[in-house]
Amino acid sequence: MSDPSQIRSVRPPDALAPWVAGVWTVEAEDGHAVHTAPDGCIDIVLIANDEFEGAFVCGAQRASVSRTLAGKTRIAGVSLRPGAGAILGVSAISLPPDWLPLVELGLGGIALSKGVEGLLGWIAERAARADFDPRLEEALAGMTAGVAPPSVAALARGAGVSERTLGRLFDRYVGMSPSAYRRIVRFNRAVAALSSTDPDSLAGLAFSLGFADQSHLARELRELGGVRATRLRTARLAGQFDATPISSRATAKHLS
Repeated sequence: MSDPSQIRSVRPPDALAPWVAGVWTVEAEDGHAVHTAPDGCIDIVLIANDEFEGAFVCGAQRASVSRTLAGKTRIAGVSLRPGAGAILGVSAISLPPDWLPLVELGLGGIALSKGVEGLLGWIAERAARADFDPRLEEALAGMTAGVAPPSVAALARGAGVSERTLGRLFDRYVGMSPSAYRRIVRFNRAVAALSSTDPDSLAGLAFSLGFADQSHLARELRELGGVRATRLRTARLAGQFDATPISSRATAKHLS
């Protein structure tokens, strides 16, 4: 967002750390544009404005999404960690990368009037009954262990499964293929490094993260971030874009 003060981060309860990557609230005026970059998370949000009111789920994005908010808008949101789609009881790959009413999934029971507190309580109840596949957990940990994400084949070997089985686990619990998630991890690491990397050193950054060359890096930043690398770097320096590694994300991820 152009005014990052409109986004307020909320510290999630420690007990939800395995499931929740970030919590935030947003207050915005009519017509405010929100540009959201992909981070592998599934978002559950409470929204109230002229077009929407209720509880919604947003599937894991594979590219940037832009929205213009209608009317004065209040949002309370939670980003579930990649793989935490298990708490929803549906295949994460079936979730659209936009706001879908939770009632359409047969889910409800969130106290809308309680905002973030009600949302976190709902997640805690479902998390207590959800199972997280340890093989997927191993693969997700391996994805963020080194500087450059390892190959899908290496991740499958580390998790002790075939690439086909790993693909099914990612589809069900993350909402995308392992290769798509790997691309997003690398994108976020590149954005995180932009604020401390001299523009003349981008070729070295590209090499360290496993990009073919600097042009490949710039293309990925533009395709996934929706804006040029220079805009991403400016937003990162201004605190308008959060590129905390996915494994420890704690705030929203917006810029405009």
